[in-house]
Amino acid sequence: MNLATVDPAAWIIVCILSTFMLLFLILAIVLIIRLLRLAREIDKVIEKSQLVADKADDIVENVKNLTSAGTIARNFLINFIEDKFKRVNNNHKKK
Repeated sequence: MNLATVDPAAWIIVCILSTFMLLFLILAIVLIIRLLRLAREIDKVIEKSQLVADKADDIVENVKNLTSAGTIARNFLINFIEDKFKRVNNNHKKK
């Protein structure tokens, strides 16, 4: 016996449900493919942002080194100049 000859309403319901299942299966496959592409793009963005953060850390380190070297040089020059002025003032007072 054939299902269509036994109960035509059941046959119609089976056809409709199988069509919807096929449609949802295709939509799920498309969605999975798009999500995988999105995940790859997110990985690229994360990688680039990590590179930018690393470069920013390098820049901050360089600025810190420059400012600390500048501070050291400034303090050295201030002490050197003060020492020279003290010697000159002491020499003038002794005379």
